[in-house]
Amino acid sequence: MTTTPLCFPNGYTISRAKQDAKKLKNAELSHSQVLDQIARENGLGMSWNQAIAHLTELADPKCLSLYDADGDLVTLDITTHYDEVLPSYCQYANDLQPQPSYILLSGGGSVYATTGTQGSTSADIWHKIDQTLDIDPMTTRDQIAEFLEDEDTLASLKAYYRGRTVEWDGNNHVGELTAEGQAALGALESAAADLGSDDIMIPVFLKVVVTVYMFFSLSYLARYFPVYLGSA
Repeated sequence: MTTTPLCFPNGYTISRAKQDAKKLKNAELSHSQVLDQIARENGLGMSWNQAIAHLTELADPKCLSLYDADGDLVTLDITTHYDEVLPSYCQYANDLQPQPSYILLSGGGSVYATTGTQGSTSADIWHKIDQTLDIDPMTTRDQIAEFLEDEDTLASLKAYYRGRTVEWDGNNHVGELTAEGQAALGALESAAADLGSDDIMIPVFLKVVVTVYMFFSLSYLARYFPVYLGSA
């Protein structure tokens, strides 16, 4: 199998850039500084490490490593397999409604469906280090997996994490988003809101209808045709 070498937009290959960097480094510029300079001079206004992540992603859309707005490397860890049919469903005995359900986008890159606590918010969610995508508690594991494996979802997740930054506001570290990150989060929230209970509620509704039908059918038979039910 032939692999196309990574290269900058102008055709300058990464392997050639590394060779040239060894020749260009001197007492004033370290090897890493020369690489950063080469990346910026060849069509990408970013550091060498960021350029490599960007070019790798272009070559392989399924690549899950990227750099956020702070220049920190983030590797997405997306959970798409769940044992429970309703992974984020939780309703306590005395509660009238289930606990909140959402897909968590953690600051460290983990993405997974989980259950929140009514009236309680973690510090990281409060300070927007973590973000949540609200979903219907009746969303099934198949719906969640399909959503998280979707190409558009993956593209939006990457855009969101690329746009993340953590700033000190004088009291706490808080998460902020670039315009790209904010737009991506909005797209993810909208798509997650469309996940619903249709796939599971239809069979439940039909089961209720059949149960009611059978009850009245048996009641009718017991009243008018008791012999068929073994009655005198």
